[in-house]
Amino acid sequence: MRMSATDHLRAEIEITRPSSAMGHKVNGRLLDWPCPQPRPQVADGHGTHAVGLLLKVCPLADVYVYRVTENDTHSTNREHVAEALEDAIGKVDIISISFGWDLDNNQRLRDLLQRAYREGVLVFAASSNEGTRGSIAYPARSDEVIAVDSADYHGEPSKYNTPEDDQKLRFTALGEDVESAYPPQRARAGVTPGSKRLSGTSCATPIAAATAAMLLEFAKQPPLGFDPSVLQHLKMVKSSETSWGKRSMLTYLPSLGLANNDQEELGYGYQVLNSGQG
Repeated sequence: MRMSATDHLRAEIEITRPSSAMGHKVNGRLLDWPCPQPRPQVADGHGTHAVGLLLKVCPLADVYVYRVTENDTHSTNREHVAEALEDAIGKVDIISISFGWDLDNNQRLRDLLQRAYREGVLVFAASSNEGTRGSIAYPARSDEVIAVDSADYHGEPSKYNTPEDDQKLRFTALGEDVESAYPPQRARAGVTPGSKRLSGTSCATPIAAATAAMLLEFAKQPPLGFDPSVLQHLKMVKSSETSWGKRSMLTYLPSLGLANNDQEELGYGYQVLNSGQG
């Protein structure tokens, strides 16, 4: 099974604890677009944390990373995001985006998200952490994207989730106080190096994406994988609407097929879950 991720990726990915994501260190992957830094640098550990969550849920994932920011999550270059999407479409099956903006003002991004949907690429994006002060972010609010909210360990919605929107269905996944891999050199005094607990819809997003990947992989295993009706359902890409006019989440799931792959290229930024064909 191949997978990859995309949120703000500007950090070298370091996974050093066997208990979190198979215990190895990997480097972020860059495209050839102009970037101020020649290779990812460890900043706040957000990328490492996200990939650790992805691999905890789906350990055999093949993760691709695209760095789309410089030094902070508020300076995302939309053109870099578009380049990453364009490169990922056709290579991966699932894209996980742990960031967003208030404005939807880039036609190229809109076109690429529509293309991803048409080609059966499942896209997850963090809804927002603004609570009642804000609204669902873009691209999570796009019709072609599955928005992800956060919940605590009891399944209760997080207080920082934005208000419900009757026009947009959302998935909810664990996003509070979630432990995952973290750069050892950034550990604080009294904290075990190599891990950290973080909260936010950006934590819930890779968990939701990896969970979907595991469900789809299971559906392809015998005997389900050889059932003609199941195969036909997995190939369906037709959209459907619920009685409330919302896009049904089920319409995003049928077209994906996942297969085991022992390769592992980890990354951050786009958590793109890419599965093999056939």
